Amino acid sequence: MGDATRTLDRSALTRSIPAGIAIGVVEVMLAASIAGLLFSEVGGDALSRGVGFAALGAGVAMAVIGWRSGTTSVLGGLQASIAAVVAGAVVAGVGEADPDSAVATAFVLVAISSLLVGVGLTVAGRFRLAQVIRFIPIPVVGGFLAGTGWLAAKGAVTVMVGLPGGWSEFLDLFGSDLARLWIPGLVLGVAIAIARRRLSTFWAVPILLFAALGLFWFFTLALSSREAAEAGGWLLGPLAETPRWIPLVPSDLADADWLAVVRQTGGIATAILVALVGLLFNVSSLEIINKVDLDANREFRSAGLSNLVAGVTGAPAGYQHVTQSVMARTAGGADRTMALSAAAVCFAVALAGGGLIELVPRFLLGGFLFAVGAGLLYEWLVAFRSRLPLIDYVLVVAIVGIVALVGFLPAVAFGVVAAAALFAYSYSRADAVRHRLTAAEHSSRVRRPPDHAAFLHDAGAQVFILELQGFVFFGSAHQVLQTVGTRLSDRDLPQARFV
Repeated sequence: MGDATRTLDRSALTRSIPAGIAIGVVEVMLAASIAGLLFSEVGGDALSRGVGFAALGAGVAMAVIGWRSGTTSVLGGLQASIAAVVAGAVVAGVGEADPDSAVATAFVLVAISSLLVGVGLTVAGRFRLAQVIRFIPIPVVGGFLAGTGWLAAKGAVTVMVGLPGGWSEFLDLFGSDLARLWIPGLVLGVAIAIARRRLSTFWAVPILLFAALGLFWFFTLALSSREAAEAGGWLLGPLAETPRWIPLVPSDLADADWLAVVRQTGGIATAILVALVGLLFNVSSLEIINKVDLDANREFRSAGLSNLVAGVTGAPAGYQHVTQSVMARTAGGADRTMALSAAAVCFAVALAGGGLIELVPRFLLGGFLFAVGAGLLYEWLVAFRSRLPLIDYVLVVAIVGIVALVGFLPAVAFGVVAAAALFAYSYSRADAVRHRLTAAEHSSRVRRPPDHAAFLHDAGAQVFILELQGFVFFGSAHQVLQTVGTRLSDRDLPQARFV
């Protein structure tokens, strides 16, 4: 029995460790993409430091969630949806800050966002608020998540071309100088998105990423040189210094423009909302995929702890990751060893330095990020179309449109109003009266003498009984009043004397 157990343990380790390393490499790629999304427009050494921060955040999410989650089948990771929202706050904050404090302001914004996301998730888990969040209407949730998908896809283009992704620059993207930079990433992103949905093999995404990397360098070295690729804008480098984690120090806090940070309160609050909604959706998805029941409040607490640690270290936010968990499952089932192996890869890049990141083409990082955004857009604008009533689908599209044309904060405001309107509309269609009875049909439980019971039976039609359901608002109270009025005016029935 002991030999069999040791063989089983050895077999599990030989499966888990290589799979964990592969997942860790993929997560490092995502971390570099998110670093580009967050810091590519900041300047200075922000991007090189940002890669280290992002890799550290990925490792923290992998390790803490792998340790604290209610099941070994769940892996953590950075979340492009939160990063897309925080990136907007970073760009706005840096734009308002003094140029000399831009880098410090950007890192402080990311750290505070992660800390407050951690606080929000911890509070939600501690006070068992997951069930409350489930009552947010599906089209509002879908609109928010699809909106973050749009921001991630838009940010992917920014990473690939190295320019702001505003509408004023949209037409410039189709010029030959820029199109050559983002079209390969678009093709790669679509291929990754399709592979995730259609292929069940664990190695599909890693093979696509490394094949794209290998082909790029084969043709670059055969037809040109690394220096030419850098000059042509193909590479993330040259970076100001070797990408690695350099912790935030008091001088970073002193140099930050705190007024600019405070002005991004709305963006940070939006990131918290996206984290709450996105995590709950991921937990529900993981329950279906892994066929297990998860304690949503426990998952909120584990993600909250992960983000508190990430915030203290200055790293971006993350939580339970569907894609990485599915990759682990197709590799033979996730376990703690797999999560820790993946985390070790991320920590190694963050602490020892990820100089090889400079050799990764922008289109690969942007394509990976585009696949995440395109996946969310496809999920809610295409796959869910047949499951939603027309009015709900129109609401999803409207929220995405507001995110794209105006911004996420107005979309959140619209979503809150829309949620209230949907609630009112649903209740206006629901009948506030469950049953309409008379005393002849529904007698009390009181034991009465036979003559009293006979009298009540004969005169029971004069007692109109209403059994209500749900909550009573002004509109539903008016429904009840109309029901009573209709009964009192009905001459074909005995006159009701009591209601």
